[in-house]
Amino acid sequence: MEKRLNDAKTMVDAKQYNNALELLIPLFEERERDHELYFLLGKCFLETGDSSNAVRFFQKAIELNLREPEYLLALGRAYESFGDPIKAMDTYLKVLALSPESVVASERMLALVNGWDKP
Repeated sequence: MEKRLNDAKTMVDAKQYNNALELLIPLFEERERDHELYFLLGKCFLETGDSSNAVRFFQKAIELNLREPEYLLALGRAYESFGDPIKAMDTYLKVLALSPESVVASERMLALVNGWDKP
C-alpha cells in the first residue's frame, strides 16, 4: 500500500495525473483518514480539469489537517478553476492567516482583486 502511494507521488511530480489516479483511487477505501491521499487526489483532479472533485478532495484533506497552507492554496486554485472567485479569495485569506508570508496567496488575491484571472 505504501509503495503504491509513493509511486503515485512520483507520478504526480512527473505530471502523470491520470496514471497517478489509477493508483490512488483504489487506496481511497483503505486510507479514508489519510489527508495526504485526499490532497493528492485533489491535485490530480484539478490538473485533469475536474474542478468539482478537486474541491471535494481538498476540502476533505483540510478537514483532516487544518493547519496545512499548501492544502488551502490548492483549494483556492480549485475554486478559481471552478469559477468561484469569492470562495477562492476567502480560502486565500485563510492561507494568509496561517502563513502571512505566502507569496502565492498574496499574488492570487491580487489577481482576483484586479480582475478574473485563471490560475
